[in-house]
Amino acid sequence: MSNKKLNRRQFLAGSALAGLAAAGLTGCSSNSAPKDVPEGSEGTLTPSSDSNGAGRWSWDTPPAPIEEDAVTSTVEKDVIVVGAGLAGVAAACSAAENGLSVAVIEKMPEPSFRGGAFGSVNNRYWKEAGVEVDMEAIARDWIAQSGSRCNEANVWNYLRRSAEGIEWFCDKLEANDFTIMLLACGYKGPTYPEYYGCLQFKDAEGQFGAGPAAGILLAESKDNGAEYFFECRAEQLEREGSKITGVIASTPEGYQRFVGTKGIVLATGDISGDEEMCQAFAPVMLQCSASQYTPVGANTGDGQKMALWAGAKVQDYAYSPMIHPQQYTALSNGNFLHVNMRGQRYMNEDTWCQGRSLNVLNQPESEGYCWAIFGGDRWLPDSIDTLEQGGGMFWDFHRHHYDDPPTGAEWWQGCIDSGKENGMVIEASSIEELASLTNLPADTLQATIDRYNELCAKGVDEDFGKRSIMLTPINGAPYYAAQFGPAAMVAIGGMEVNTRSQVWDTDDKLIENLYAIGNCAAGLYGTDYPLVVPGNSLGRCVTFGYLVGRELAGIE
Repeated sequence: MSNKKLNRRQFLAGSALAGLAAAGLTGCSSNSAPKDVPEGSEGTLTPSSDSNGAGRWSWDTPPAPIEEDAVTSTVEKDVIVVGAGLAGVAAACSAAENGLSVAVIEKMPEPSFRGGAFGSVNNRYWKEAGVEVDMEAIARDWIAQSGSRCNEANVWNYLRRSAEGIEWFCDKLEANDFTIMLLACGYKGPTYPEYYGCLQFKDAEGQFGAGPAAGILLAESKDNGAEYFFECRAEQLEREGSKITGVIASTPEGYQRFVGTKGIVLATGDISGDEEMCQAFAPVMLQCSASQYTPVGANTGDGQKMALWAGAKVQDYAYSPMIHPQQYTALSNGNFLHVNMRGQRYMNEDTWCQGRSLNVLNQPESEGYCWAIFGGDRWLPDSIDTLEQGGGMFWDFHRHHYDDPPTGAEWWQGCIDSGKENGMVIEASSIEELASLTNLPADTLQATIDRYNELCAKGVDEDFGKRSIMLTPINGAPYYAAQFGPAAMVAIGGMEVNTRSQVWDTDDKLIENLYAIGNCAAGLYGTDYPLVVPGNSLGRCVTFGYLVGRELAGIE
């Protein structure tokens, strides 16, 4: 071997893709058993092999092309959208309303919608409330939270166009008697700040969430002629030269070919339902004690694998995990003391929710949660008073709206009462009893609380640098310990795209006719999921779905 460095492009070209070039057909295997993960191998989707030439990962070996005589029928449309999640139905709605014929294929028996917070920047609803944020400040913080691994052009494209995209959506919602609300919870600390711009939607029956709202996009797309094919799993992309011409999908009746004359849009979601892919690209997801990924079986990295085998360029850095401290109680305030299973304080508690989540998982003997310790007569008024200096998801009520009064004592008490009922909140009359009930070492817990109270009295956190306003002493009974820890939600990453959502190939040339949006597209995030604008994950799905429909219609 020469000592010349083998670059990623050469590596791809010399392995799995070589056998596909002549056939002009690439595909995605549907059932792959997880393999052992070699140490240090995280973060690469490129084909690789061990010393015996065998694949390191199941996706290293592309499946054989589906035989032509196995394809029983063909559907031809202007646009084929793969995936009926929020991004997919937004793309279908946008394309169909602009005069294009559309087919949406989805492997599940119904659409997949989840979440309920939609982020955008300087939309008209916040402006009407007198709030306009600094886009340049948001961009700086976004890039920093992404570890400078994001594609800045794509970030700026979202920041500039997100208001337009979300307002397009809201016009449809208001025409269907939805109420648009300003979601005001957000972390307001000096680092990792979160900016106003998030919206929530409530239908005429009072239902929140993405489901009812996305249902409007689904219905309108159908009204404009979009056809949906459920239980129809995309298996292979068909490529002729530099162009993706179609998708072959498996159905209960056999294989169908879907031809998109103007474009194939991958909106297949993230990888959180594929344990092997999480091992490779977002291992922190597997450290969480529970997952709130739904629906089970939907997001298994199908689009990422299909695109890879079609010659797409995929990100060569770790996918961005979205993990929020919502698996246990909401009592993880930054003015509380946080201790690990050894009874030790381990962080500056005054930070954003991703920071609190990651620190939980990094603790020795972690069981997926840590303990928030508080008590006495200061914790409740301080929790309310510090919302304007701290706050954020699960430190503040998740449905705290901008024109509502501040979260009050009844909410905090409700968290304690429900936590006591399910065993996630412990109440005790002494620290010794608290230690016994939580299985924390009594001497260590007592020493940790004593030290914390000493720092509170000084008004200076000499150990971890927490702001003095967030130093709430634990000054008497009843004493509380509340479990808090993260749930794994999504791991975002995949194909490298330009600002028009077109997919790049491994030679840094655009693959004709292939687009990627939503959680299977790379570029917007890196390292962590930035909460700079809360709800930006759903906001970007709507925005880029809206934009790609216009792109395909020739409007952009």
